[in-house]
Amino acid sequence: MHPCPGSPFRYLKGEGGAIAGDKKKKIGRPSTGIGPNVGLRLYPEMDAAIEAWIARQPEPKPSKPEAIRRLVALGLAGVK
Repeated sequence: MHPCPGSPFRYLKGEGGAIAGDKKKKIGRPSTGIGPNVGLRLYPEMDAAIEAWIARQPEPKPSKPEAIRRLVALGLAGVK
């Protein structure tokens, strides 16, 4: 333990750092999915059409993100 010259505080060299092997926690909401996040703005007409499609689905009704994933998959399956 060596005090810094002219300082009333003592400095302990090598102490107070990160513990080896520990991972730092990420700040913010934890990841919930495995794919990349895609932001999307919908026109009111398209949003209403998606909501109507959800209403026609049997229980349990899909969430809006799940409905969009299903509709995209259906659209891609029809494209050859």
